[in-house]
Amino acid sequence: MMYFGGVAGYLILVFVGDLVGRKMLLVACIITAAIGFLITVLSQTLIMAGIGLMISIMGAQDAFNVCFYFLS
Repeated sequence: MMYFGGVAGYLILVFVGDLVGRKMLLVACIITAAIGFLITVLSQTLIMAGIGLMISIMGAQDAFNVCFYFLS
């Protein structure tokens, strides 16, 4: 379930990055990762923790990939 967030992030956020710009996408990914981490930490069930990890992976993995554009 966690890896579904990574796949969804790759497919959806690439198009969003072209529309809003890479810098705004980086900020949105960091916010998404923070919200996912917060959900994971405050979860009371295993399903909720899985959903939080899915959201955090979707944001963190795409933020990591967008950083390479700024470094090069």
